[in-house]
Amino acid sequence: MIELKNLSKVFKVNNDEIVALKDINIRIDNGEIFGIIGLSGAGKSTLVRCINLLEKPTTGDVIIDGLNLTNLSKKELLKMRRNIGMIFQNFNLLEQLNVIDNVCFPLSLLKISKETQKEKAVELLKLVGLEHRLSYYPSQLSGGEKQRVAIARALATNPKYLLCDEATSALDPNNTQSILSLLKEINEKMNVTIVVITHEMKVIEKICDRVAVIDSSSIVEIGKVSEVFTSPKTIITKELVLPESTKINFTGNLGRKIRLIFDGTSTEESILAKLILETQTPINILYADTKELEGVTYGHMIVELPENKKSEEKIITWLKHHNINYKEEL
Repeated sequence: MIELKNLSKVFKVNNDEIVALKDINIRIDNGEIFGIIGLSGAGKSTLVRCINLLEKPTTGDVIIDGLNLTNLSKKELLKMRRNIGMIFQNFNLLEQLNVIDNVCFPLSLLKISKETQKEKAVELLKLVGLEHRLSYYPSQLSGGEKQRVAIARALATNPKYLLCDEATSALDPNNTQSILSLLKEINEKMNVTIVVITHEMKVIEKICDRVAVIDSSSIVEIGKVSEVFTSPKTIITKELVLPESTKINFTGNLGRKIRLIFDGTSTEESILAKLILETQTPINILYADTKELEGVTYGHMIVELPENKKSEEKIITWLKHHNINYKEEL
């Protein structure tokens, strides 16, 4: 288990102090995939680097499996880091080494025999689907293949924890989905606890169990992905769930607008069909975005209600009677 207690990080630049993290408190349970999401500059990359003490916190504690990393000696910390793999946005592969030697590199630092290194590297490259690329160099690989090599290298020391710092940001949508599926498989088959740092809600939705939202150096919201997605409590979380770039620009003389929230209890199609049939009132769909989380449907739909007040109230009454969650859309 990873515990961050009252963690803060302050950088000193010339005579100024820049607060990167402020009083962070997070618990990450063994075996889960935990997401940390925020906009650029929110502090999320600094936070993940504090977990393995690549950045030493200014104050607070990082406790992993009961050990407080901030109290360890340099030698003890290096030993502990073998349990924590890390992958990065830009892969960080050694360009002068081929694929198998990149994966062997962390094992070579442990003075393991070359034969054992090769056996382990081949096993991991099979896991990530690159057993046919052993002699290739990074310059000969696609972005998705480079990240697979980086994942295999991160797993070389059999870590209990895997930290992913914007691991899919440099990839196209197809490779992103492929890498996320691979991380999910690693979590399930190897019981590796994974921490995912990202600015993209779609990454969180795809594989994470719980998520923490970071804004202006502080954690502003934390909970199950399904709960945070359907009932965001802060302005920044609402922006991440339904970004301005995806919002429709409402033009013209539109009437009252409401946002229907699908919380997994039913599909949007059955709700709309029943609403229209039972109220005998058409509605205008302005925006729709639904996703599958934890095997059920979640999402939002913005609709325009009829200008006729009687019809409008008929719809609102129907929604309340059927316990459909909705909010006024300004």
